[in-house]
Amino acid sequence: MTSPFLPSALISTTCPLPFWLMPYSRLPASTGVPQTSPSSRTRQSTLPSVAEAQLSFRRPDNSTGAVTDPFLTANTEILRPDAASLRAVLLAGLHVSATQALAAPAKLRLSVQVRDSAAAAVTFRQFSLSVAVAVRAYSLTTPDAPPERIANLPKTLTFTNGNAAPLTITAAELAGFRPADHRTELEFVLSSPPYPGLPGETVKFTITS
Repeated sequence: MTSPFLPSALISTTCPLPFWLMPYSRLPASTGVPQTSPSSRTRQSTLPSVAEAQLSFRRPDNSTGAVTDPFLTANTEILRPDAASLRAVLLAGLHVSATQALAAPAKLRLSVQVRDSAAAAVTFRQFSLSVAVAVRAYSLTTPDAPPERIANLPKTLTFTNGNAAPLTITAAELAGFRPADHRTELEFVLSSPPYPGLPGETVKFTITS
């Protein structure tokens, strides 16, 4: 017997674009937590996080679209996953694809991508990623000296239907740069503190006064 409340139409959810997964990072050995018998905290730290699930749907009338959050269905519909089309891809690291000098009050803009294990830039529908930019300057008078950190900038990368996000650094944020003491070629070290297992990147850029 068919219940009158039982939905009759099936909506198939597929994933033509993958679940993008952030890589995990284990707790350091110094924590003293045995890796062979991890605590719940260790287990949680070794699970990758989903950066973005790019699901799409197909209704019985063959209409298609992106699955949104929340995704509303009619009382005559149920969801059925297309398991053969679901896949997950591990994100492999940050990459600066372009640099551009800007007029004041800005100073420069970096175009930042997130790449997968095949070194391909990932296209996100809507994704934000917290990053840190450490700015390092080399001595003008002592070339062999290690670089000095002159700024540590928290930034947010916002991807919207694209594979690159702009990151702008202003002149005020480089106030620690001293032309009399530093070379004009600076190092910019990108990382993502929330995801220490995601490799960052270091680029050099020559600034102008």
